[in-house]
Amino acid sequence: RRIAKFKAAIDSAWNSSLAWTPDGTRLFSGGSSSDPTIREWDASTWKQVGEPWRGHTDNVSAIAVNPTGTLVATASSDNHVRLWRLSGQCIAIFMDSRSVSFVTFSADGRQIFSGGVDTRTSEWEVPALMVDAPKEQASEPEPSTQSRFFKKLFDVVGTVRPPISTSAPVKAKSGKIPLEEALLEAQKV
Repeated sequence: RRIAKFKAAIDSAWNSSLAWTPDGTRLFSGGSSSDPTIREWDASTWKQVGEPWRGHTDNVSAIAVNPTGTLVATASSDNHVRLWRLSGQCIAIFMDSRSVSFVTFSADGRQIFSGGVDTRTSEWEVPALMVDAPKEQASEPEPSTQSRFFKKLFDVVGTVRPPISTSAPVKAKSGKIPLEEALLEAQKV
């Protein structure tokens, strides 16, 4: 039985991916190449929550919600995996070599795995500060929290695969982005 009909902003667009939050209160839909946005739906009313999340430039092929329901990862034919807060704020971009068709979180939520047409699986480290963020913080980011997040994320050498960025893909040097460059990129968002 049909429970809802999600109308895209553009008539030629369709939903190319769906994912539920662990508590079942929200459903996320990913748009096709003519409307490459992520939309959040309230499962009790089937009404869209907030504005569409923008950033991908091609078909949103997969969506995954982390086990705690605080982060969303999206994969796209634009060769990128994006990591979002529940507020719709993109907090990291991982660039793959080819179109990305699948994305999932590890059971503990500390890694994102993606794959696509090149038959390889990529592993991306979720920034440690974001893994344990309370749901309220993930939904309503504060500017001061955002600054601390960027400082901790980019000031420490970790196992994050380069390139990673907060707005547009940036080539990393020696496995990390300098803090100053990351903060400049964050201000462009």
